[in-house]
Amino acid sequence: MNASPNNPVTDAHIIYGLVSMSILLTMPHIVDHCLK
Repeated sequence: MNASPNNPVTDAHIIYGLVSMSILLTMPHIVDHCLK
């Protein structure tokens, strides 16, 4: 496995990880706001 700094697959995984993490963090607030 040859990892390069400009690997689009790695960038996609990092971006997907950040997006999924922020969704998990903000989802309870959104649900709480919708229920009120």
